[in-house]
Amino acid sequence: MKISLSGSIHWTLVGCASALLAGAAAAQNATPATAAPASQDAAAQDAKPDTAARVRYLAAGANGTKARNLPDSGAQVVLDVPAESVLAVYGERAGWSEVEAPGGFKVWVFGEYLRATSETGVLEVSASGVNQRPSPSSGADAYPLKPVLARGARLTFVSRKDESKPLSEDWVQVYSAPGTRAWVPTNELVSLASGQDGSAAWAKAVVEASKRPAIAVPGASLAAATPKSDKSQKSDSTGDQPASGGTAATGSAPERAREMIRTADKKLDGERAKLKSGVAPDFAGVRKLYEEAVLYAGDDKDLGDTLKNRLAEVDTLADAAKLRREMEAKLAETEAAKAARDRKVKEAAAVRDPFAGRFDARGWVEKVTFAGQPTSYRLRYGGEVVAEIVCNSGRYDLDVFLNFDVGVNGLELRTEQPGTTGIATTPRVLDVRRIEVISGRAAR
Repeated sequence: MKISLSGSIHWTLVGCASALLAGAAAAQNATPATAAPASQDAAAQDAKPDTAARVRYLAAGANGTKARNLPDSGAQVVLDVPAESVLAVYGERAGWSEVEAPGGFKVWVFGEYLRATSETGVLEVSASGVNQRPSPSSGADAYPLKPVLARGARLTFVSRKDESKPLSEDWVQVYSAPGTRAWVPTNELVSLASGQDGSAAWAKAVVEASKRPAIAVPGASLAAATPKSDKSQKSDSTGDQPASGGTAATGSAPERAREMIRTADKKLDGERAKLKSGVAPDFAGVRKLYEEAVLYAGDDKDLGDTLKNRLAEVDTLADAAKLRREMEAKLAETEAAKAARDRKVKEAAAVRDPFAGRFDARGWVEKVTFAGQPTSYRLRYGGEVVAEIVCNSGRYDLDVFLNFDVGVNGLELRTEQPGTTGIATTPRVLDVRRIEVISGRAAR
């Protein structure tokens, strides 16, 4: 009999729905007969919070903190939490807080209980009751993180312990499942900034965590991805029994449900990719496919666990997409209001400006020099850079006009380039043909 192994669910944007998955894992793999430390027993008793137990959001202090698999300074570190990182706090015990990180913790799973998916860098758990361990070992010192996992959970790949072995015989490092908890010293946590919404900060952190680059899984093959428990009626090594009657014959309701899940999985991968690239996804359509599969799954426990995981993931992805749309709409509204104000200011100034329409550009000439770059000359008017000017003909020495308010006419070499969010607009470039001094005096 194989010793207990560990696993985790794919960490794309599923952190917000983490607590929904805790009930899916009812069994835990066996561990060696060596008695666990008392602190492990205490952790096992305390590691049973549900959604209601996550009462607040806190952040790591100025020096960051270390998350461990047990509430003990000698326990294994599963994550170096950067300073100011938001954490979901489930509870506290003896100076330690039980927390969830938006990007998960790095844990280890045995390859026999993983199978490839159509998405690069994503693996799927092929058994139930699989542990998530802090190191590639099933020994008592590698006490697993809570909770255990259900079949069908999707995981983001990190690395392998020994790539010379077949994947099914090697330990695989992945990001832990949503809802996975670890322990940090309470005195190394601080409150969020005044006025900061904890739920919004958490959702934003989950979105950022989903942007990790995908890493191809060495040795993973879709052709060999069918789990052992789907091929026979024997119990798998985690102690789970297959659904009554074993694998259904082709055309039966459970088999139809599996086929529908595979179709929905492909669509989910595509919609998830859209979300990452900024294209509007259709998660409602994906959810409908999984809901249809539920009608065929019947009392099949494995299919039920898989569909529960998938529906929770879809709902969380949909929430993240909605959050991003709201943030983008708010940003667009703010930028539109600013543009309208600027336009009104410029229009009012043009009414009062007797030189309006006389020049291609007007402003005070300033000289800008950056290390390693050629000197540039700009026109600044009303506090903004309105144009960059050059004189390719050599007719004018632009240094002579520094600190003068001038009007210029010339050939536009480059139009204004609007900047993206957080990046300034690049001004247009004019090749000066004529300069007229309006006011000011040269610096002495």
